This record gives sequence, structure tokens and C-alpha cells, in this order.
Amino acid sequence: MTEMIIRETAVEREPLSHSQWLAYLPAIYQGDPFMARFLRIFEETWEPLERQLGVWHHYFDPRTTPSEILPWLATWLGLVLDESWPETQRRQLVQRASELYRWRGTAWALREYLTLYLGSPPEIVEEEQPPFHFLVRVRTSQPDDLDRERVHRIIEEMKPAHTQHTLEVLADE
Repeated sequence: MTEMIIRETAVEREPLSHSQWLAYLPAIYQGDPFMARFLRIFEETWEPLERQLGVWHHYFDPRTTPSEILPWLATWLGLVLDESWPETQRRQLVQRASELYRWRGTAWALREYLTLYLGSPPEIVEEEQPPFHFLVRVRTSQPDDLDRERVHRIIEEMKPAHTQHTLEVLADE
């Protein structure tokens, strides 16, 4: 195990006289030890940035971006993430935001968004109500623990502007 650590350390620390950038210079400078040391100073400065740029694409994928970058990524899609949601739900919401916004104002989009939040699909009833009114029926094992205000906000965000809704929360049987 110690040999492996020593080898890794040896690989990480290249001698100061070695510079990979020398290959980009004319031949007259490639043999100059001062030039190798001089370029190595700049290489050591830029190496961490090059490593970050090598994985930059992960910052734009909600499945792989660091959790502190997720709210920034969400703003690109017009989302303001609720920090009280578990991280996995916030990642799923950002991942599906484009699709949900494309279908915004439909029962399907509302059902999908609420399913992300609740963990189970709600029932949306449109026919039994007066015009421009619908019922959202949510079944949960603990109805008292459900944040009804948050559910209302989600419904308001995803429903057509000219409609009204009623939220009905039922205990699982």
C-alpha cells in the first residue's frame, strides 16, 4: 500500500525541469533548462484549471453537478429550487424542467410535477367540477404532515391561468 502511495506521489510531482509546453516552442528553446523551469511555473498555475475544464460538462448535467451548483443550473431553466426538497428530488426537477414547461398548463405536466414532489401520482379530476375548475386528489399515509401550501404553489405554477382548483388530501387505506 505504501509503494502505491509513493508511486502516485511520484507521478503527481514531475521534476521542475520537465515542461510539456516545451514541445510547442521552436527547437532552439527546447533544450534550454531555464526555459523549461520558466514554463513549468506557468504550467503549475494552469494545471488545476485544465483539470476543471476537463470535467466542465458535468456542471451542466443535473445528475452529476455538485449540489452547490444545482440552484445556478436551475436558474438557466427558469426554476427557483425549494431548498427544503431533498436533493434527489431537486435534481429530478431540474432534469425534467424543460419537458414539464413544454407541457405546462396540462393535466399531464401537473401530475408529473406533483409526482416528483409527493412520490406518488395524484388524481386530477376535471369532468365533475364547474367549468374552468378541477380537483386534485392526493393520497398520503400521513395527511397531517403534507405541506399543503407547497402543493398549492406547485398547482398554481403548473395550471392554466384561467382555472381554479380544489385540493383534497386523503389518508391511504
